[in-house]
Amino acid sequence: MELTCPPEEPTRPLVQVLAPREVPLGGPHAMNVRRTLPQHGRTTIGAWCFADHHGPDDVAASGGMVVPPHPHTGLQTVSWLFDGEIEHRDSAGSHEFVRPGAVNLMTAGRGISHSEVSTPGTTRVHGLQLWVALPEASRRIEPFFEHAETVPVAIDDARAAEDAAEAPVVIAAGLLKPRRGAKRARPGGRDAAASARVVTAAPR
Repeated sequence: MELTCPPEEPTRPLVQVLAPREVPLGGPHAMNVRRTLPQHGRTTIGAWCFADHHGPDDVAASGGMVVPPHPHTGLQTVSWLFDGEIEHRDSAGSHEFVRPGAVNLMTAGRGISHSEVSTPGTTRVHGLQLWVALPEASRRIEPFFEHAETVPVAIDDARAAEDAAEAPVVIAAGLLKPRRGAKRARPGGRDAAASARVVTAAPR
């Protein structure tokens, strides 16, 4: 057996940089998002199947976010904002607002319809939405909605961004331990502790 010391360098890069593309959302008066996933040659990263970044947009110039009711099945949407306020309504009976420092997690399961609209008092809107492909065993569950406040966290060489609207976007962490006070809307109106906490960070 022949050993190579040190080991040969990998033939493929360890880090792949994906450039986003502009995609219109919301019909005739669509807002544009910068979509990093999916794209040619990279349809998913783990369970993440869509990654959209929108804004920062001046609502007076762009009209803000106006996404009318539309359906989803077999996935989750994870939404949070750096700036502004978005009103969420869905066919499971959920009505919630997402603001900076909060996160909305909607599980479509067998099917849900929802709308997202920036509120009248919002002057600038800037945020992210990630989509999660549910595993086959969960694709037909009852739809439900969760909302939780988030806590800034420092991880390794990243710090929580105090003004994320002006900082490069880095996803530092995803689903973490439950936090007291989080709201969860399930079929039948039951509430429980939500299990989502999302960290946004900017490079130092």
